[in-house]
Amino acid sequence: MQVINRKTILALFLSLGIIGSGWISAQQNPKAMRTNAVMSMDAYKTDRALYKELKKAQENIDYAASNTPSNTEPKTFRYQGEIYTLIAFEERLKKDYPNAALASYEAWIKGVEMEESKLAAKSKPLTKLPAKSEYKEGLQNVGNALYNGGIDAINAGGYEKGYPFFSAIVNIQKKNATVFSDKPLIFQFKNGDAERMAGLCALKAGKLSEGESMLNAQIAKNEIPADQLPAVYNMIAEAYISNKQSEKARNVLAEARKKFPADKDLLYTEINLALAEGRLSELEVQLKQAIETEPTNAELWYILANMYDGLFRERLKVSDQAANISADSEKSGLDYFKKAEDNYQKALKLNAKHYNSLYGVGVLHVNYYNYCGKKLAFMSPKDAGYSATQKTQEESVVKAIEYLLNAEKTEPNNLLALEALKKIYGLRSDSAKFNEYKEKITKLGGK
Repeated sequence: MQVINRKTILALFLSLGIIGSGWISAQQNPKAMRTNAVMSMDAYKTDRALYKELKKAQENIDYAASNTPSNTEPKTFRYQGEIYTLIAFEERLKKDYPNAALASYEAWIKGVEMEESKLAAKSKPLTKLPAKSEYKEGLQNVGNALYNGGIDAINAGGYEKGYPFFSAIVNIQKKNATVFSDKPLIFQFKNGDAERMAGLCALKAGKLSEGESMLNAQIAKNEIPADQLPAVYNMIAEAYISNKQSEKARNVLAEARKKFPADKDLLYTEINLALAEGRLSELEVQLKQAIETEPTNAELWYILANMYDGLFRERLKVSDQAANISADSEKSGLDYFKKAEDNYQKALKLNAKHYNSLYGVGVLHVNYYNYCGKKLAFMSPKDAGYSATQKTQEESVVKAIEYLLNAEKTEPNNLLALEALKKIYGLRSDSAKFNEYKEKITKLGGK
């Protein structure tokens, strides 16, 4: 009796033209559909030009994997995993199946788990897994596909989109401690890369504890390259800041800055956190350190100026016209005003069109105008210094308008300067200018 092998059957099916979803759908037999899926897969392996056969294979194997009796057999999921891995690596299908690697992972793991359950029922070790070499090759291939898919997902939508891919690789690698303890799985990417990417993606996906735990484990084992470690710390801190967990962010930054005191990104994150929390008085040392590193960075001079600006407003309580101010507070407040103005000017000397500094120094003079108005409210026109304070107040508003107009020229569509100018013209009862800026703001969608 002549034995017909699988390749002979494949050739026969191809010659008859019956490898297709139409013939299979008529059958509605899960095992037959699995067979046809394998034939389509083999057709593609034989001739890579037949990539559309993978679509047929995918449709048919999915049916087989969802219906009895074929969905009770581990080999169904091995075939499903193999088909989806081929799709993941096929450039002509990748766009249509962006999650093919994830589908492959789920299939391979399903098959492994079914085999593990059978071994457990017989009290046999997991290392005795049936079709072990096939599972090993399949999991290695899908691990590589997942890594590529994760990178593609990150590039397309950010780190959080890569999380399912890299966390799947981490789960696959856990099989090295059980099923493949004798001969571990080997991947094309470097050892530790997937865990690091999974940790970073977990942070961005809002899984902070999981992400930090994974990354800290790698840090403890020295598995993260030294040149990448500051960036990893920084991402952990930024994730906590984004989720309003400032104390944890401070702790991470304190540890990181101790190890990498000269790293600029860590320094800037520490500065931004302090600014967000209103810890202005703590910033001076860090900002000056940053400026020593980058003396020509206008943004740093602006941030330092903005810090002094905040301390000036805090000391003189410029937003509270009824508040009393002690002589000491007034003196320190005016000192901070001078420092703020000087540092805004340093920023503008480096970049005359630095919008934040133009706007910042303009608003600084608006607040000084308000401070003078507060002083005048507690004085009589006959008091010594009344006229001088009036003159200073007028000079302040003139300077404020000048800087804010320059800010508007730099970024005509930025509402910040426009809103400030509208407010000033309103205070000065200049209805024509007030209405002009009101109209500009309305056109830009403001109120």
